[in-house]
Amino acid sequence: MKPTETKMAEMNRLFREFIALYHQKLGICLQADDQQEPRCNKNQKRALFILHEKGRVTPSELGRALDLQKATLTSLVDSLAAHNLVRREPDPADRRKTWLELTEAGSEYVRMKKAAYDRYFAGRFAAVSEAEIEESLLSLKRLVDIMGKL
Repeated sequence: MKPTETKMAEMNRLFREFIALYHQKLGICLQADDQQEPRCNKNQKRALFILHEKGRVTPSELGRALDLQKATLTSLVDSLAAHNLVRREPDPADRRKTWLELTEAGSEYVRMKKAAYDRYFAGRFAAVSEAEIEESLLSLKRLVDIMGKL
């Protein structure tokens, strides 16, 4: 392998390792059943967090962010709408386009979940030094910038 191929292979391996560790160590809190109604699964919670961060998205954008096929995404959005957590809004400028937005109940659900997730996240990093956190923040910001360029 050429040096660039070797670096790309190592980068690919590290991405896979990071993703697996993230899901194992941090993402697991999205799988936890905390008895809060409505009881949402991991993908439903992820969808709600994305809508909270973005404000509104098209179904296609949400599907790409969640890596879900159209039929699966439709079922997911239908279930969130049935629980009054998400609403579909037609685009006034383009009748072919639909926007997904959180309802007030959806926003409240996310606020409660986010508070619990933030506590869990902070607890997991309790033993990490301030210097390591600063270094990680810089690395993650840089990585997000690079990923945005792809």
